[in-house]
Amino acid sequence: EDSRTFLTYFQNWVHDDRFTVRYHWEEGGVAMWDNRQTMHYVFDDFDPEIDGKRVMRRCTVMGDAIA
Repeated sequence: EDSRTFLTYFQNWVHDDRFTVRYHWEEGGVAMWDNRQTMHYVFDDFDPEIDGKRVMRRCTVMGDAIA
């Protein structure tokens, strides 16, 4: 029960606006983040009819050492 309380608290805490970045896409724009240390949460506010096509690519760095 205690674990569930803490887990719920932290899951809600990370969605606080203080910890978010909103990127305003422009033609030719690039955004990058490191999923090893960043939580990625997608807002459902993208409309391809209005905003155009968004292309996403994933890149994984090989040989990273974990300390």
